[in-house]
Amino acid sequence: MPYGLMLLVWLGPQAEGAETIREQLTLPKGRIDVVLDSDMYNEVDDQFALAYALHSADRIDLKAVCAAPFKNHRSTSASDGMERSYNETLRVLEILQRSSDEFVFRGSKTFLPDRHTAVDSPAARRIIELAKQDRQGPLVVVGLGAATNIASALLIEPTISDRIMVVWIGGHPYDWDHARDFNLNQDIAAAQVLFGVGVPLVHVPAGDVAASLTISLPELEIGLKGKSPIADALYRNVEMYYQETAANKGQPRSGSNAWRKVIWDIATIAWLVDPENAVTSQIVTRPLLTDAGNWQQATHRYPVRVAVRLDRERIYTDLFAKLGRPYLPSPTIGGVEFDFRTHRRLAQGSDNWPTTWADDGNLYAVWGDGGGFDGTNSKGRVTLGVARIEGDADNYVGKNVWGGFEPEHAATFGGKSYGILSVDTTLAMWLVPQPGPHLSECRLAQSGDRGQTWQQADWAFRFDQGLSIPTFLNFGRNNAGARDEFLYSYFIEPQWGPKTPAESQYGFEVHKPGRIHLARVPKRQMMQRDRFEFFAGRDDKNQPTWTRSIGDKQAVFRDDNGVGWNVSVSFNAGLNRYLLATEHSATHDGKFGLFDAPQPWGPWTTVAYEDHWAEGHLEVSTFYWNFPTKWQSSDGRTFTMVFTGKNSNDSWNTVAGRFLRR
Repeated sequence: MPYGLMLLVWLGPQAEGAETIREQLTLPKGRIDVVLDSDMYNEVDDQFALAYALHSADRIDLKAVCAAPFKNHRSTSASDGMERSYNETLRVLEILQRSSDEFVFRGSKTFLPDRHTAVDSPAARRIIELAKQDRQGPLVVVGLGAATNIASALLIEPTISDRIMVVWIGGHPYDWDHARDFNLNQDIAAAQVLFGVGVPLVHVPAGDVAASLTISLPELEIGLKGKSPIADALYRNVEMYYQETAANKGQPRSGSNAWRKVIWDIATIAWLVDPENAVTSQIVTRPLLTDAGNWQQATHRYPVRVAVRLDRERIYTDLFAKLGRPYLPSPTIGGVEFDFRTHRRLAQGSDNWPTTWADDGNLYAVWGDGGGFDGTNSKGRVTLGVARIEGDADNYVGKNVWGGFEPEHAATFGGKSYGILSVDTTLAMWLVPQPGPHLSECRLAQSGDRGQTWQQADWAFRFDQGLSIPTFLNFGRNNAGARDEFLYSYFIEPQWGPKTPAESQYGFEVHKPGRIHLARVPKRQMMQRDRFEFFAGRDDKNQPTWTRSIGDKQAVFRDDNGVGWNVSVSFNAGLNRYLLATEHSATHDGKFGLFDAPQPWGPWTTVAYEDHWAEGHLEVSTFYWNFPTKWQSSDGRTFTMVFTGKNSNDSWNTVAGRFLRR
């Protein structure tokens, strides 16, 4: 059925509303709503663009992905190409741990028969539906392939032309003798719609412009390989494409004449992310696109913003930095800010400091290798001590309960702990050996008198079981607000140990690749080893499964850049999110990673991933951070964090901060 015949009375001598469109060719500040229209299976660049867009959530709110038709050596027809693109989109989203429900839509099964006739599809209808929603600014529709779906939406519902902006990659620069790149030549009629109707259009030409984004396999290997699941997958995809298209032609993989691949489609995302620096563009009069696929200069037509130059280094630097993060940005928390004017330091010489909020209203914390509050590295030194912190975040005092300088009770054994929990008026902590390799075993201890005395379990989890240095998941006061009757513990999977790595500067290193496991136990049976269950993956309904066989455990958290040798996890009730903090990449160096999830087992997303946390305010030497639930506001947005490190940060430290909502 032909749609929109009134829309395309083809523009010739005049273009009413040209000035209005010119004003609409600049992106608004802040976050923008985006639809991606992609021939995802055509080659290997669309996958990069999708991952880049989803990893740029501070700027891009991706509302939908539409599958575009294509036909080449990877498909038997336009319809087959669209279906393969649909399935490839699902595959990429699965790697990214992003739900595809009501997010991915099948597009046209054929190209446009002419520039007046739409090809209806769920993708075109979804573009229309999203365009009609109320929002500040336009819906930005980014086309990475043949413009069939976008043109069909404009033909079916012409009124959306003043509610959307189209960003399309295809064609060549206007001074070329022809315009026919792959995207344009697949559906010339659809491209004619984009250049003919009164929709704000940003054009990224393929030749000379997007073509500058060439990259070699060795460069991709350095930038992506081993950095994250999606980075690994994208690298492998290009490697396979090389084998498919170039290796048998004798093109070398590396060297001065190495094969290079253009990652075309990231140019469009780069313009959305950084239109002033990553992409140089101009506003000019749109050329006329002939039926033969050639540009023809014309006057009195609508303006177009056309990209003329890309900053290749800036674009790839941003892309690699984002894809190197283990998870997509948080959909709930847009970032975290710290007010270093509130920084407070006590207990110099004592480190670690996991915390819990107990039934008496106080925080209890565990330190190592020092005298605790009012002690020093030598005065009152114990390998393991327990303290009570009384008061609010802005007015507290610390007192040594068990061990340290002038304690209420002497410590009766040594060790280290990175996890403490108050539940049913009982304190529990995870212990690791000291002296002796920390990683060799981990066992529970509990106290029924608020830390005055402790009893250790007669069993332990061991290094050879792939478990080390655990922590507890902390909820509210005395575990109030817990999700169920289980206690949850997170274990780091050791990649070195149990002894200290031979060349370690600090006695510890991050574990690469980083894996964290989750166990649960009924809270009244926490001292019974046979009651522990480990996360064993998800079932076909995406629900967690559990096993008592340690050999069948599966990681709930993964960072190929590494995880720290310690971790903290707490529940932010105001935001209804679980927060996991650990190092990445290197230890004792401010490599602060903060992640959030809707459930204790994920799926995790990224809140912060910093390389030099507190730089310019404090020495960059921290290795542990935790968020006491007592010191979080009722809406979850403000907090006081506890942290520690080496040298000046070898101490109890607090700093106030706030989470930024999406």
